Amino acid sequence: MTISLKNLLAQRWPAAADALRIQLLPKRGREEDEQATARLPLEILASQGMRSILIIEDDPQQNLALTHQLRRAGHRVEGVLDAEGGLSLLAREAFDILLCDAGLPGMDGIEAIGRVCRDYPQVRAFLMTDWITADRRRSDIAELEGQGVRLLLKPLTIDDLLLIFESDNASVFYSSERALATAQPLPTFADQQMSVQQRLHQVLEEFHSLTQATQTVLFVLHPDQRQIEAVDICGRGHLNQSAAMHLLHSPVRDAIEDRLLVRVRDSQQVERYVFHLLPFLSFRSCLGAPVPGNSASQYALFLFFAHANGFDEKAERMAQAGALALGALLEEQALLERMTEMQRTLLVGHLTRALVHETNHQLSPIVFALEDLQSQCGRMEQAIEGPVAAARQQMQETRTTLGSLSLSLQNLMRTTKMFGRITVQDEVGMVRIDRVLGRCMELLKDMADRAHVVLEYEPPAQILVTKVKETLIQQILLNLLLNAVQQIALTRPATGGRVRVFICKQTTAQGLSIRIAIEDDGPGIHHSQWRRIFDLGMTTRKSEGSGLGLYLAERLCEEIHGRVYVDDSAILWGTRFVVEIPVNL
Repeated sequence: MTISLKNLLAQRWPAAADALRIQLLPKRGREEDEQATARLPLEILASQGMRSILIIEDDPQQNLALTHQLRRAGHRVEGVLDAEGGLSLLAREAFDILLCDAGLPGMDGIEAIGRVCRDYPQVRAFLMTDWITADRRRSDIAELEGQGVRLLLKPLTIDDLLLIFESDNASVFYSSERALATAQPLPTFADQQMSVQQRLHQVLEEFHSLTQATQTVLFVLHPDQRQIEAVDICGRGHLNQSAAMHLLHSPVRDAIEDRLLVRVRDSQQVERYVFHLLPFLSFRSCLGAPVPGNSASQYALFLFFAHANGFDEKAERMAQAGALALGALLEEQALLERMTEMQRTLLVGHLTRALVHETNHQLSPIVFALEDLQSQCGRMEQAIEGPVAAARQQMQETRTTLGSLSLSLQNLMRTTKMFGRITVQDEVGMVRIDRVLGRCMELLKDMADRAHVVLEYEPPAQILVTKVKETLIQQILLNLLLNAVQQIALTRPATGGRVRVFICKQTTAQGLSIRIAIEDDGPGIHHSQWRRIFDLGMTTRKSEGSGLGLYLAERLCEEIHGRVYVDDSAILWGTRFVVEIPVNL
């Protein structure tokens, strides 16, 4: 048997295992033609004479709205959902006009219109798309325009439909040159052993054992509230948190804000100086060192001893060294937060393509329904004075139109709400991980479609819940899914590939966790790179990747005490990443 890339890919996803349910943006059910009531003003379009029009649009609701607008205007209209069906219909029937969407499953609209121009030059062709696709495929569309194809930018309006009956005048149509500049490509992903908070506490504990202090406390001053609190503590003894409000008037503020090295050798001899600190915790001597850093919040490290003169010159040097170590970790944490926010902004910008695409798909039916309602209101006024049966029929038509309008508005609200979730900072709360995963798949559907990548997801048998920040989980999963799609698009831009996602609950030695496996048939990763792929700056997409995405994915997993890793990978076979999220209820 000859071993080839084609043979490998054919075996990558065995047909016997091809029983996954695709859980992406669901296609709305196809309605019967007789139930649709959207109309254009008949007095405008009827005067154009009857035309034979073919509509190729994969969104059933868009297809239905366009079909009925033009049918009600007296034209012969046929609507199909894919390019192959449209070309088959053209081979059997004659059409005057073709309206074809660019983003079709299988053969795309640009290739389909190219074939129509070659085989049916008498058909006037119009390409429907949004401005993002128009810019991304600018050279292809310009070539079609040279053959007489006209561009209609979504969302379509009544005036846009009128344009198809105008004379062949390029000035009344959109041109691909008018599309705006495309967004920049998105980066990819990442991980480590312990979170910054865990390492902070580890450094504090080691320092505490070396100095033999009774208590070691890391204090922070929040500038906005002008309030000092203890963020981490090691050692024995009771802290009176109710007295923390007075710490701003204690030696802690001297170390934090004035950047002084605080030495209290015997609290009984300087009672006035430590008056506001003693109620917080009991001590006889203490040593405080400012923690260096450039963040808005300022820190100080304090050692408390149960006896007088509990520290010496060596302990002072150790306190300053410990403050430097903590400062470095706090700077790392601040950098991670800034990088996370920056990369989340990049994610939002990149996913704007999908938002524009989905919004445009849902706006046109709303515009058509509103136009139809206006026309129906006029006919209803006339029907009231006529037979009761005619008035009842008109009211039923209006009710149907209102139902269609309500559904379109609900879909639009659902889309904007879904995209809005990634733009807001949220707090820790109970989150359904399976639902977040489903939303991430929906957000990436448009990008995957453009890259000819099929996204497949098997929902779990039970809901999977944990206490965590939803946006954090969303960012981890989006990074990993984007990485898979982009790797396939890079290696097989014409043929695409497949990404499968599995989610389940598992019990490990560390406890109960949620396991998410993201498996692709991309280029694969050599086993020597499985660990390095998460390093900052590591990327296989030299011209586009930043090496930030996987790095942040791993670091964000650490922050929730989870992990992400390459579970399996082989060159030319694909990769399986696994994310493990601890269940915390």
